[in-house]
Parts: sequence; C-alpha cells; structure tokens
Amino acid sequence: MNIIDATGRYRWWYDGIIDWMIANPGKKLYDCAAHFNKAQSTISLIVNSDAFKMRLAERRREFEGLHDAAIIGKTTEVALKALDIMLDQMEKKRDKIPLKDANEIANTALKRLGYGEKPTTVNIGAGAGSTVLQISRETLEASRNSIRHQQEQRLLEVQDQDVVELVDDSISSTGL
Repeated sequence: MNIIDATGRYRWWYDGIIDWMIANPGKKLYDCAAHFNKAQSTISLIVNSDAFKMRLAERRREFEGLHDAAIIGKTTEVALKALDIMLDQMEKKRDKIPLKDANEIANTALKRLGYGEKPTTVNIGAGAGSTVLQISRETLEASRNSIRHQQEQRLLEVQDQDVVELVDDSISSTGL
C-alpha cells in the first residue's frame, strides 16, 4: 500500500484517521471504521502499519509542541501579571516594606536572573574517576561545619577514653 501520493504528501486517510483519533480519544477502532464507512479490518491494517505509526508520532509531536507553547505562553502571562502586582504593591507600600524583606526580594530576583552568587565547584576524587559538583556557598559552609562538629565529637570521645585508660592504669598500678 503506497502511503504517499503523487504530490509527496501522506494519503488523506492517514491524517483523517489521526484527526478522528485526536477528536475522539476514548473511542474504539470500529467507531472509526463506521465514521469513515470502511471495514474495521481496513482501519486496523492502516493503524497498525509502521508508516501510520510514524505519521501519528509526527502529528503528536506537532500537537505537543503547540500545546506546550500555549502552556508556556499562559504561564509566562501569569508570572508577568503576578510580578506587576508585586511591583505595584512595592511602589504603593514603599516606606512600609522592611529593609530585610526588600533585600530578600531583590536577592531572589537577582538569583533568578543569574546575577546571584555563583555556585562553588567541588572536585570529589582524583583523576579520571573524579566527580565535579556545583553547590552553593551556604551548602558548602554547612557541610564544613557538620564535618567540624563530627570531628570535635570524636576528639571528645578519644579524650574521654584516654582519661578512663589513665584512671584504669593508675588504679591497677596502685593495686586497688
């Protein structure tokens, strides 16, 4: 069965069946066959062909692209309107916004725009098996503090053990 006509386009029924499938997502193939006044076996043969599946995948990508663009457009519009409201409120209540809150808003906005603190690069391991991670300075400092705390705890435990051993040694040497 030749799927491409003399003009280089897919046969009309491929796009027709795909349009019907998009418009009727829950319906069965026999409903499609009835719509086109064709035998169910004919529709099944077309729908199960590799060429039809390729065309269906192509049309789905087109549909998803349009769908995604619409969602991105609406989401951008919502974000812009929300930012306009925030900006308007900041203008109206300019003297009432605490400096700490204004600073946090400004820093968050700058980070989102890519002007915030650059992440610190940390190399783990050496040579070909090394891993490079990018983390914030806050995360790095928190990790360092955690390591320091654990080391201090271990040092205290070792010192406590040394004291116990010294006491045990002095008791055994005195014969008590």
